[in-house]
Amino acid sequence: MFSRSLTGVVILDNEQWKLLIGSTNLETNQINIIQLGTYSNFDKLKSAILVNNLSHIVYCVTGQYSITYTTNVLTDLNLSSERRSRAIDETQICDYFSFANSSILATLPKDDIAKIGSFQPELGLKCPFSITHADVLLAYLTLRTYPEKKNSCIGIFNFEQNYINLVVLQNANVKTTLWIKIKNDQDLTTQLVNLLKTASKFCEQPQRKNAETSVSSVSSVSSSGFDIALPATIGNFDMIFGVGECTLELLIETKRAALREKISIGEIELFDCLHANFININDLSTDNTTEFEGFSYRYAVAVAALAMRSEKLGIDLTLNEQLNKTLTPSFVINYDEN
Repeated sequence: MFSRSLTGVVILDNEQWKLLIGSTNLETNQINIIQLGTYSNFDKLKSAILVNNLSHIVYCVTGQYSITYTTNVLTDLNLSSERRSRAIDETQICDYFSFANSSILATLPKDDIAKIGSFQPELGLKCPFSITHADVLLAYLTLRTYPEKKNSCIGIFNFEQNYINLVVLQNANVKTTLWIKIKNDQDLTTQLVNLLKTASKFCEQPQRKNAETSVSSVSSVSSSGFDIALPATIGNFDMIFGVGECTLELLIETKRAALREKISIGEIELFDCLHANFININDLSTDNTTEFEGFSYRYAVAVAALAMRSEKLGIDLTLNEQLNKTLTPSFVINYDEN
């Protein structure tokens, strides 16, 4: 069954917006992406949206708007106590999602929710909307798209115009979520390495070799899949993904710079949304197809929002949608005729 009910996703990033529009195909268990684009002009964004009859729109926020916390597994029963322990007052809305033995708790001021809601009339939309968070989305999409790496230590850098988010997974658990505002007067790779240093403190590190271990054995690959570096290594990442406004050259330089700071990085890659088989782009225009095939990592957050909502999973900081709060074993569209 092919659903023509269209969902739009807008990534909020200062004065630039990414748009993705798609639907679901229950027969193939796929997301059909029909339109995408990046806009710095609000009127052009509006025009692109109004070409379609959307049944729902999802707004994605990041660390520049919303704070996230990594916690032990949350439920509706212990959410209130977690709020109190983190001094989250009544001016904030919060929601959570769980990965294995961990959860991400996201918060957003009520005033900001109202501001985002004001986009609806400005964009000429009357459909319902929800608000989700990029940290949750990237953890979800990584585990869905690269399940073969779920037992690895993975860092996902999300590059925006002026901010960088880092989500770290290890053994399918979220270990930490970090973000910084980019300092124009400081080398960018230095800032990325500093984020990795901080993230390493939250991860389990491979057991160090004793002082008598030979250099040749220290350079080998451990049975756990980690590249065993010199005993002084302070952090080890099996995989680093780049998402958003990123380049492979930047990731390569970051890997080199990290090694100088005793952080070992195995593989580096720009996130490939087509690595899994649940994304279909046959309905995209020729230009959009070329864009997505070459630069799908730019749209990873939006793809995740579309996919996650199709499964009825995730968070909604408007608290209007009832979504399941735990990652399921595999991607399955949860079709709702309404």
